[in-house]
Amino acid sequence: MSNIPADGLWLYSFNTRSAYDKINRAIQAKKFYTTLPKKLDIAQEEWLKSQPVEKSQIIETEIGTFSNDGWSISKSHKAFTDD
Repeated sequence: MSNIPADGLWLYSFNTRSAYDKINRAIQAKKFYTTLPKKLDIAQEEWLKSQPVEKSQIIETEIGTFSNDGWSISKSHKAFTDD
C-alpha cells in the first residue's frame, strides 16, 4: 500500500533537522526579512553617493532686463559627447 494519497500529497516526510534547527532557521529568516528594507535603503544611498555629479546640461540665456521691451530668455541643452 502506498503512502501517497490520490491528490499526490505526501503523508510522511523524512527530515534530519531537529526542532531547534527548524526554529532557529525561522528566527534567522524573520530577522533577515525584517532588516532587509533598511539594508537596501542604505546600500542605495551609498551607491548614489559614489556616482559622479554631473554638471547641468541646460544653458539659460537672458537678453535685456525683465519687464522692458526687448527682454527675452532662452533655454537650450548641450549636445551629448557620448551616446
